[in-house]
Amino acid sequence: MADAAKRRSVRHAQCSPKAEVNLDKVQEEAAVEVEIAYDKVEQMLTLVKVAEEVLKTRTEGVQIADSQFEQGASLASARAAAVSKMSSAKASLLEANVELSLAQAELKRAMGELPR
Repeated sequence: MADAAKRRSVRHAQCSPKAEVNLDKVQEEAAVEVEIAYDKVEQMLTLVKVAEEVLKTRTEGVQIADSQFEQGASLASARAAAVSKMSSAKASLLEANVELSLAQAELKRAMGELPR
């Protein structure tokens, strides 16, 4: 830690005042970019959790529709609608996971790492 501070002070001593201002500006911009990317990852994690809950609910809806159809209490179209909603929920979960992966890659890029 002391070495890093020492290198930083030597670097600042060697820089012109304009270069120091530019360096500070770039560091601030990088910090803001990392913070924005981190917030996006948090949002996408929340979205994935919500999508998982929706899929769980829609899956239960299919089970209920199957049971009602078998008992003659509903039409095949009601079961098909439940399956359609479940499929839509699966697609939303996949989309949320893709968005999460993209947000994580952006965060890594903002931190100077190469995304895998």
